[in-house]
Amino acid sequence: MVSASNLQQVWKPDLLTKLYVFSVCLLIYAVAEVSWLMSIPRQPLYVLVSVLALIKMVQKGACFSKGRISFILVWFIYCMICIIVNSGTFFQALYYILLFLTMSSVVILSVDEMKYLLKVITNCFVVILVISIFGWVLYLIGFPLSYTGPHYHQNGFHVYYDYFFFTVGSSSTLEYQRFSSVFLEPGQMATPCAFLFHLNTRNDRIFRFRNMIMLVAIIMSFSLVAYGLLLFSIVANLLTRSNSKYTFPIMVVTLSLFGGLYWYFSTNEDTAVYARIISRLEYDEESNTISGYNRTGENFEIHYANLMQSSDKYFGARDQLTEGNNWTVQASGYKKFIVYHGIVGFSLVLLLMLMLFWNNRSMASLVYVLIVVVAFLVRDLLTSPLWLTLAVIGTYIIGSEEIKVEQPIQLKTA
Repeated sequence: MVSASNLQQVWKPDLLTKLYVFSVCLLIYAVAEVSWLMSIPRQPLYVLVSVLALIKMVQKGACFSKGRISFILVWFIYCMICIIVNSGTFFQALYYILLFLTMSSVVILSVDEMKYLLKVITNCFVVILVISIFGWVLYLIGFPLSYTGPHYHQNGFHVYYDYFFFTVGSSSTLEYQRFSSVFLEPGQMATPCAFLFHLNTRNDRIFRFRNMIMLVAIIMSFSLVAYGLLLFSIVANLLTRSNSKYTFPIMVVTLSLFGGLYWYFSTNEDTAVYARIISRLEYDEESNTISGYNRTGENFEIHYANLMQSSDKYFGARDQLTEGNNWTVQASGYKKFIVYHGIVGFSLVLLLMLMLFWNNRSMASLVYVLIVVVAFLVRDLLTSPLWLTLAVIGTYIIGSEEIKVEQPIQLKTA
């Protein structure tokens, strides 16, 4: 009998799969607004991925289990609501149609294809980080680097300088610089990096090169959310990875190490870690939150409270957020997502995550889904191609390690 591990070793992607995966990677990083890909139009990429997915589905077969069909159905409802309620132009409606097709194509991939896609996404991310970290070190030591800017992003919020190797926000202080690679801001780089770190260290050594690069990038980002996800990921992996007799000692050492680091930096206020992380964990009695919770401002909270008292709370009020009158510009998190997509849209996205877990239910998949959902509550990017792709393929890959892998249903052509 051939084991599952042997089947995984003999599987090799064909040319069509390679083209599809390359197109998906190009798409997700372009939509994530990596500075190197800013000039690439996105709609042709959506079309390309959709066409390649349809060819793959007909020629090679696809996984159409009940769980995946149910997921696609809920995803279709979400996209249709966005078209009906939020789309004001033909191109906006076309965007949601193409988004539905491209993300649905990811859902019906076989587990082997998902593993290959994860590998390529990871390798691309690591290459980006290696180049960026090299340039960032030169920048920190004072090496003169050419740059362009300031660049004013069309979202009306981000203003940055492009150093080609990396970007620097115009609001960054010289004292405690935060690494954002070629993304718009550190959090947008560090959070998906935390997803990839978790997925690639589940059955692998943390000190492998690619994992260390992602770890270094997260640390240099000084992202409070990414730090929290990183800590949770490491502890959870130790608990769910094996039942080895060394698990408990390693857990004690790990927690002691993090506790020691916390004590050291909390008693040394003249450090970047204290300024960017520790000080933000202090409790604010006025707002009843930690001082580092800066996802929304007072103006946003006033408008949000009014929204919750109106009927717009169900499907959002995106049509009211005109240029010059967009009170969500400096906000982030689930509340901003509700403003744009309403309680209904927010509930559908949470339902998608619940379905992902239920279709691949295990303690390990629960941990990963929780990581994704917590990140979504803080940063409203779960329906973006990069985040949603990692959520889908990550959960199915973890699920395949715990339960019987689904067999693809072959679609025969005439």
